[in-house]
Amino acid sequence: MIIPFEAASSPSNGTSVKYFLDSNGSFSVELDGPCYVDFEYLVYYETRVSGVVKYGGIDDLKGVKVRRFLIWLDVDAIKVDLPPSQYELVLHFSMSLDSVR
Repeated sequence: MIIPFEAASSPSNGTSVKYFLDSNGSFSVELDGPCYVDFEYLVYYETRVSGVVKYGGIDDLKGVKVRRFLIWLDVDAIKVDLPPSQYELVLHFSMSLDSVR
């Protein structure tokens, strides 16, 4: 969850961040503009990213896409294996087909 905020607000791309987190776990992040971050795969963040933080992950995620070959997939949720291993943190991304960009 921290990676999008840090990557989007890094000094190298000059994009500032405004965010909101409600007591029910709903959050939204506003960027100056859309951005791409190259992790293991190319990740696209829209100007507005939102979702619901819950125990073990993020649900109802909107505004994040991952490119696999020529296809962009919406990331709908992020889940964490619980309990986390002593040696690694395993994340599972739930994705759906969006379109070829």
